[in-house]
Amino acid sequence: MQTTQKQENTRISSFDYIKAFCIFFVCLGHALLFIFTDMDYSYPATKYIYAFHMPLFMTVSGFFFVSSLKKDFATLIKEKSVQLLLPCLSFFLIIKICRLQASLNFWYMKCLFCLYVIYWLLFKIKEKIGIRTGLYCGILAFLFLVLAPFFNRWLVISYKIMFMFPFFALGIALRRYWTLIQKYEKYIFIASFLLSLVALYFWKTEYIIYFTPIRYFSFIGFDKNLLIASVIRWMTGSVISVFLIVFFDVISKMGQYENISSLFFQSVGRHSMQIYLLQSFMLEYSFIDYRKYDFGKIDYKYIGGGLAAIIAIIISMVLAWLVSRNKMLNLILFGKRKK
Repeated sequence: MQTTQKQENTRISSFDYIKAFCIFFVCLGHALLFIFTDMDYSYPATKYIYAFHMPLFMTVSGFFFVSSLKKDFATLIKEKSVQLLLPCLSFFLIIKICRLQASLNFWYMKCLFCLYVIYWLLFKIKEKIGIRTGLYCGILAFLFLVLAPFFNRWLVISYKIMFMFPFFALGIALRRYWTLIQKYEKYIFIASFLLSLVALYFWKTEYIIYFTPIRYFSFIGFDKNLLIASVIRWMTGSVISVFLIVFFDVISKMGQYENISSLFFQSVGRHSMQIYLLQSFMLEYSFIDYRKYDFGKIDYKYIGGGLAAIIAIIISMVLAWLVSRNKMLNLILFGKRKK
């Protein structure tokens, strides 16, 4: 019993580290884009960050989806609306009331809400018709590849849903076979690491979702290049997500994490959603134009971007702690209910 509890604590800690790692790169990516490079996605660090950071976040979300299947549909909608949609609405109203010139839409949270609902329905349909898991997944994969380009055109948020759909499924699969994955963890670690290196070597700026839409198929034709770009995007995000999840699980088993720094990183991971909401206000506005200064041969963008990301995380943590002291404010802004 003691061993089981220890393993469970290790697993939870490893995912807190993953979320902390991921939210740092979200902040770093935003800092580089909005402050230091004038929306230059081709900047090396930015280009590679956008290959994996949101797919990794979505994979982690999918990993913990299974608990939602225990809820009925009404409860699921109610809980996820409070957790994911209410904060989006609250920050939208703040932007409008303060008349901020911001295009913050927090697409990830709205996309996550939709995927929770979609996958809940898909699992319940599977239970209803009693189809085999392998066959059902094969049918869904085929339908996804055929229908994704059409859904990509209908709604503004739909192309993000189609982009994130496979990563949520990947998280569910990792959870289902987690015991088996841990058994062969070293082999999966090496294989996913090598595949990640290959994927990053071939990664191009134009593969980022904002530049190459999921529109490889339509009633009037087929675009091979768009299909290749979409598949590479899904595969790159998947292999890097698997590598990082296994990597942090391996690291978490190497020692006890009870020092101050480790507790801080775990706290960052547990508050990743609050940081995601708050960092946008800090990193999408720059009061100093750093590009006009001459730093000689030093690539200050990496240093400045890293410092900006760390500062944004620390300030967001402090603000989240202050907000958490007020039960109603914590609910309205962050969708958090105090237990």
